[in-house]
Amino acid sequence: MLIGRKVLVKDEVSSTNEVAKSLALEGEPEGTVVTAVRQSGGKGRMGRQWESPEGGVYLSVILRPELPASGS
Repeated sequence: MLIGRKVLVKDEVSSTNEVAKSLALEGEPEGTVVTAVRQSGGKGRMGRQWESPEGGVYLSVILRPELPASGS
């Protein structure tokens, strides 16, 4: 697996994580990076709003680990 073999650059998205999740479900390969200049609806931990103005680095990476899911 090589992270960044494919990098998708978007001007503005609601959330790079949501875009990456959708692409992963459509079969986009592991290591694909989704980056955006701005996010309009990013979320932090525990559902907190995530401010993402132009000038930051906003990205998500599609990973497909071969680890069993933990129930804890």
